[in-house]
Amino acid sequence: MVSAICPNCHLLLVEANSASTGDLAAAVNTAARLGATVISNSYGGREASSETSLNSAYNHPGVAIVASAGDSGYGVQFPASSNYVTAVG
Repeated sequence: MVSAICPNCHLLLVEANSASTGDLAAAVNTAARLGATVISNSYGGREASSETSLNSAYNHPGVAIVASAGDSGYGVQFPASSNYVTAVG
């Protein structure tokens, strides 16, 4: 639990309207707009041509954005594959 590890940290929960990649990207933009300095995402999906239009949602200079590398054991998932995101396992 983050609040136990860092009791002086300020947590901001932003939820997407749905699990669609567009809504998830919009939630990342909202978190950045609201002042988040670190954004952690525990989702990923198969790379597709649509990610090109969503990649900019993960480009927030000065904001550390991380995303799960995936549960498949191999292969790349988006948004972890974005050049703006740090993939975590």
